[in-house]
Amino acid sequence: MDVIFDFDPQRTLAAVAYIASKNPPNFDKYKVCKLIFLSDKRHLVRYGRPITGDTYYAFDWGPVPSITLDALNNNHPLANELRGVLKKERASKGKPRPRNPRFTLRPKKRPWLEFLSKSDLNVLDEIVEEYGNKTFEELYRITHALPAYYKAWARREGNRQLMRFEEFFEDDTNADETLLQELREKAALVGELSSADTGVSSIAVSGLRRNPLRHGEESSWPFRHRQAHS
Repeated sequence: MDVIFDFDPQRTLAAVAYIASKNPPNFDKYKVCKLIFLSDKRHLVRYGRPITGDTYYAFDWGPVPSITLDALNNNHPLANELRGVLKKERASKGKPRPRNPRFTLRPKKRPWLEFLSKSDLNVLDEIVEEYGNKTFEELYRITHALPAYYKAWARREGNRQLMRFEEFFEDDTNADETLLQELREKAALVGELSSADTGVSSIAVSGLRRNPLRHGEESSWPFRHRQAHS
């Protein structure tokens, strides 16, 4: 069974808001998706879980966090909360609406730090520092060169293909291979439990998909420990 994670809408919203608070240039939905992907990838290979738990697909223009993109396109319930945090660029008077509008953090909105662990914040800071100023063309080349992307794209049937979290570890100097083995063992156990039609197995499967705190991860807000790390 492939490694999978539960999507965390609160942490996703917090991650997008936190990146927006850093004011990266040309922060359109393409850059949102690429910076979230690179953040999820690095946190996964270093700590054993992604930040958002989003489901990734390889599209022609690169890896895409599918639920986040749906929210940015107003095709997911999270869109309402996202609009409350991000302000979309409007058309200038007398000019057509921007084809790919940019986003900024709404005034007086804070990036919901209580939902992000210190390791989340550290990784987000690293990714914004390393990639936040990159252009569309640069991010395109960087993400298309990753094995997780081009292997998924080679398997595609149609215009997209599900990406495998196991392949996020390939050719990555940040990767901890022992984490990959643990994730594979956990995925196998999830598969066994999923085949058992009992309420207990459903609870156990959910628990296995919600990764616990690992060495090196610390809570930013200990009193919100369950929401930040469970």
